[in-house]
Amino acid sequence: MKAEPIVHPVAETSAVPSPRTPERKRQDKRDPRLSVARLFSEEKARRLWESLPEEHRQDHFDSANMPEDYGRAFTKQTIDREKGWYSQAISFRGLPEPMIWELAWCVHQQVAEGYAITTVRFQELRRGLVLAIEHGGPQAHSARSLMALSHEEWAREVQRAVMRTAASRNARLGTHVLNSVKHLQDRLAHAYHDGDIIRLQQKWAREFIAAQGAPEGTDPRYLFLQTKNNRLGKRPYASATFHSRLGALTEKLTITDSVGRPVKISKTHTFRHTRATDLINAGVPIHVVMRYLGHVTPAMTMHYAKTLAVTAEREFLRYKKVTADGRTAEVNPSDLYDLLHLDQRADRVLPNGWCMLPPRQVCSKGNACLTCDKFVTDASHRDELQHQLGQTEVLIARRQTQFAARHGEPMGEDNVWLAGRLAETRALNKVLVALDQVSVREDGQLRAVRGAGAADRPESRSTARRQEPTT
Repeated sequence: MKAEPIVHPVAETSAVPSPRTPERKRQDKRDPRLSVARLFSEEKARRLWESLPEEHRQDHFDSANMPEDYGRAFTKQTIDREKGWYSQAISFRGLPEPMIWELAWCVHQQVAEGYAITTVRFQELRRGLVLAIEHGGPQAHSARSLMALSHEEWAREVQRAVMRTAASRNARLGTHVLNSVKHLQDRLAHAYHDGDIIRLQQKWAREFIAAQGAPEGTDPRYLFLQTKNNRLGKRPYASATFHSRLGALTEKLTITDSVGRPVKISKTHTFRHTRATDLINAGVPIHVVMRYLGHVTPAMTMHYAKTLAVTAEREFLRYKKVTADGRTAEVNPSDLYDLLHLDQRADRVLPNGWCMLPPRQVCSKGNACLTCDKFVTDASHRDELQHQLGQTEVLIARRQTQFAARHGEPMGEDNVWLAGRLAETRALNKVLVALDQVSVREDGQLRAVRGAGAADRPESRSTARRQEPTT
């Protein structure tokens, strides 16, 4: 029986530069803000559980209910060597139900592939997860899946729980959880993305050749089969036919890109490219995407990550920016993109625009973006701004009715609360008017607007004159 694979974490010391070595740029191209939690689906987790044989759908395994194949794969833990007592038991109890489904499926897959299950290590993993969920932070406490946190986050939560409770004497419990969860998440990431599509197509191909009269036990050579004169499944579906029909389908469905331009899909590699980009955007580690796509080296996989970053920047630069008072922002969009570090952080992204406050500064104004001269937005946020205006007006009307019922007269415009809300509505109206007056420039970029409650600065007009293009 093959030994269980062990995934060693990258040594942390390699990420810390020596005093004489310049700091290296981060090589991991996936966005560190995105969590593997986006891969989880309770419905898919349930399907993984239901795909197991009935005797393998258990929340624990011991001598009373141990399946025969598990008995051969589970290592024996010695209890008393002299008396010959040992145990092969493992348990998932104490964990959320979806997490039990995931662990049961991972154990089954590992046994089916011929790997051994080290019961001592598995019990330590369960103990670490239970500690993190019961005594860790809010994220761990609410976790229902192994994918809810990254493997590094699980390790930190375990260490936090151990420090709070002193429940474990194993000083390496956090490291053990780090390695084990990373290995399990790699399995689950593939399963959550893969689903049953390939298996269903394989089933159809076998049924197809059986209906054509192929001898029993014959496996088709291809996943997609030619439907005529192909009794043994040795001829694939013609690629030229597929590509022409795919092109006709995209025209019939009027498939367009984000700016409404028609998209012609004539090759299946377009789907592969989209799949890879979606995986990276969902936070799947590069080495998992590399294995999923069958790449020999990470160079090709990194191409998709680079494409994603370039696309994000291009979409940001498509619109000129507008300030809170309806003026065109003085900052060049490229400089603004670099200033906000949007390729590295998300704390300057607002529901209705962006904050131009430098990354090292902290905002103390609370929810006052619409009256701040650091606020900037563009036409891509118009629907959100319109919705915000409507909601604010409804809120003012409701509060006025309540105030009049209680005090016998409506609030005056000098009321501190009403003055703030009216400033927001004026700001929103100015921004929306400016956005409605946007026209396409000769360079193909759309004009845009800035936050509306900001006071007009004396130097703005002279600055704008200096930025006028010379002819």
